[in-house]
Amino acid sequence: MLNVLFNFVFLLVGSSQTTLDIQFHQWCDQVGIKTPHAKLITTSNSVAGRGVFAEGDINEGTPVIIIPEYLVLHDYNAALNFPHVAKELEKKRSRYYKNLNKKALWRRFLLLVRRKKKFNNEEDSNNNNFLFATPDDFWQADLTAYSLAVLQTENHFWKPWISQWHRQDHMQAMYEKGISWNDDIAVDDGVTQLNNVLPYLSKNRLKAAVQLRLGRMKELHRLYEGFSSTSTTTYESKEDFAMYGILTSRAMEFGNRINAVMPMYDMINHSRQPNLGLHFNGEEFALVALRDISHGEEFFHCYKTLPDTWDEDIAAWILIQWGIPEQPIEMEEAVQISPVLEASVKK
Repeated sequence: MLNVLFNFVFLLVGSSQTTLDIQFHQWCDQVGIKTPHAKLITTSNSVAGRGVFAEGDINEGTPVIIIPEYLVLHDYNAALNFPHVAKELEKKRSRYYKNLNKKALWRRFLLLVRRKKKFNNEEDSNNNNFLFATPDDFWQADLTAYSLAVLQTENHFWKPWISQWHRQDHMQAMYEKGISWNDDIAVDDGVTQLNNVLPYLSKNRLKAAVQLRLGRMKELHRLYEGFSSTSTTTYESKEDFAMYGILTSRAMEFGNRINAVMPMYDMINHSRQPNLGLHFNGEEFALVALRDISHGEEFFHCYKTLPDTWDEDIAAWILIQWGIPEQPIEMEEAVQISPVLEASVKK
């Protein structure tokens, strides 16, 4: 009944694509992304204002979208396209190991807790300690740098896709402002706004998660001396910080410690009850219907495997990472929130 009602409303309001939607599909056709059963639409009928919808009735097991592997933005593909950037990034990463503090990770967090002084600047240029960033986080700076390089390159095949990336939520606003992790006033203000979105979260837990991400971004930015070839540590570019926030919100882990952004896949919104699954045959990724899907339904995949019971740490992470207010399951059942209305991240 819910799907029938949703489809009726969807068809009643209309399914006209914007110019950007049409241009994106034209780009997909040009580069070899097959979307025989899918249409990207900017519409209030999407849970996020823009989503991918079913074109016609689709049977369970049907491939809905097919994406060649070489189009996926990950370190290997990006390095092939930008070998000069890859060489520079390797040099930048080496600074971490030269200056690496030998303390164990728990010691670094203990230092964070005990350190009471305020730095004149959050990243003391003479301080080689890294409280937040580790080598596991380098991919975030690397892919941010490659994404900026794409936008600075005329006629690169990724440019029409990356130029449409967008994020608008309270965490992204903090990234773009370049807020320091220890700027209590600015951080508390941002945490309050995030807490208003999901009041079930502890403010202290939320603040710690926000500080961790702000501190990590600034440490990576300092280590890399800016994320793009035109940025520096003395001039902290808003474009650098904006791209970092957008990139990290669109990237997904695809196993074997590979983090990447996949075109069209990144346009699909999140739900705890997805209707698409991802398959890989060595050359192409296929998004396949997990059940029968009716014409006009929005496609969803699950951004992160969720436990059966609500977890506050995971909920805080999802809110900060994607802007999605993952409510306690018992609250969703109490107000009968549908899967269609569950996601909220803006793409």
